[in-house]
Amino acid sequence: MWVPLYVHMFAQGLPNTLNELASAMLDWLIGVSPAGEVPDMSTIRRRIQPLWHTLKTAREN
Repeated sequence: MWVPLYVHMFAQGLPNTLNELASAMLDWLIGVSPAGEVPDMSTIRRRIQPLWHTLKTAREN
């Protein structure tokens, strides 16, 4: 899960909101899940929030 997230941010830049990044991750997860089983948005946001917050803070400084 982490490598595609990094590739997305490298290729498209850091989204302005956590929800935008979580939506991109959800789309990716749906695409790679053979059975279509994916975590809910709150789980995705919770998992990627520390990384997104750190990168957003670094971008602002």
